[in-house]
Amino acid sequence: MKGNTLLIGSLSAVLACSAGSAQMILASNSDGEASFEDAASTTIIPGVENTGKNADEIWLETAWNQTGVYLNQEEISRYLSPYENQDPEKLGSLGFYLYLGDRQAAAILAKGASEGYIRLDDPEDPSSMKNLLAALDGIDDCNYIRTELRGLHALNADSTLMAIAAVQSGASRNNMDHSRLYQVHENLAWGHTLNDRFQNVMNGENGRNPFVSWYLGELEAGAGDYSHINNIVKPTFTVTGFAFGSSEGTLFGAVCGQTFAAVSGRDDYVAKTSEFRTRINDYLNEIQQATEGAADNASVAMYRLYNPHTGEHFYTASRNERTNLMNLGWKFEKVGWRAPKSGTPVYRLYNPSGPGDHHYTADANERDYLVSAGWKDEGIGWYSGGQDSSPMYRQYNPNASSGSHNYSADQNEREYLVSVGWKDEGIAWYAAE
Repeated sequence: MKGNTLLIGSLSAVLACSAGSAQMILASNSDGEASFEDAASTTIIPGVENTGKNADEIWLETAWNQTGVYLNQEEISRYLSPYENQDPEKLGSLGFYLYLGDRQAAAILAKGASEGYIRLDDPEDPSSMKNLLAALDGIDDCNYIRTELRGLHALNADSTLMAIAAVQSGASRNNMDHSRLYQVHENLAWGHTLNDRFQNVMNGENGRNPFVSWYLGELEAGAGDYSHINNIVKPTFTVTGFAFGSSEGTLFGAVCGQTFAAVSGRDDYVAKTSEFRTRINDYLNEIQQATEGAADNASVAMYRLYNPHTGEHFYTASRNERTNLMNLGWKFEKVGWRAPKSGTPVYRLYNPSGPGDHHYTADANERDYLVSAGWKDEGIGWYSGGQDSSPMYRQYNPNASSGSHNYSADQNEREYLVSVGWKDEGIAWYAAE
């Protein structure tokens, strides 16, 4: 393989993995051909003496984080508190994880930022949205090796492992060693790029893909159990994270990091890379709509959120309110519609009884009736457009104690809900033109 000097390290302590080694140094010899040279290596596994047992034997004897929990709730709240009133789209992938509702992944990034390992405002940082998308290519390259070359199952992307990979890659950007900040398996590489896809390299193209070093180089060198290969092709692994960064000051211009685990314990935040990309693109589309709305003086974006515990959908034009609810565990679904900045008022009411519920209506008589029945009038939520604008449909679920009404501009959603037992209550109000 032709190319510049590349340096790689491996945190191969399978099991508790809180130590690692620079297993191999990939260097260029005088004629430019890459070669492997042995380097000092050591593996430290907490609670297990180095008795010569193989990796699988040690795996069975060593406690491992099989819950997917890396921060407790107090830590999550503490690290996220500085971001409660900030727009998620200004926070790199931290904002994306808040959008997903994954407060742990977001808090891991917030902690990493507070400790100086990542820079949320740097577009070249491992935590940026651009590099989060690029990192999925790294997982695809890994899965090409696992499925096409080794006949193994593919690894799914885990949002917490993605966040950990970003923080630990940031911590190692100018330090050729593993930070050991979290109890995960990890591969690291410096000076590589994900623009050169591994499958293309296998087809004869030149490239500096990290798996050229992690897999092909070590395969040729006959690397043993404690190596990058072992992490890449271990049959018991099911989830992974990946990060790429090229911030100023990074050794050899770029750092790649991949994290691995046997189980996640958090199925809501684990997905195939194709599904993960879809979630990212949905989020970026919402940001674009919100940005376009900010430049539109005639209308505002209406955010739609969902409470998975009560089944309630909530609608607001306030970014701060949206962010605060996301920090409390509500899921941001999308921009539901655009509302005019003036017109017929749509009233927002709250029922403090039971699990709590919100209701929205453009009918002042309905508002007054609900207030007389004990609902709290929360004022004007937004405005309705004219009847020549897009209609917002209202459906009612007679079996729900909370979230009994749904409001949507989507005719397909309206028809589906009616088909499964919701009552169609017609047009509630109108969106902006």
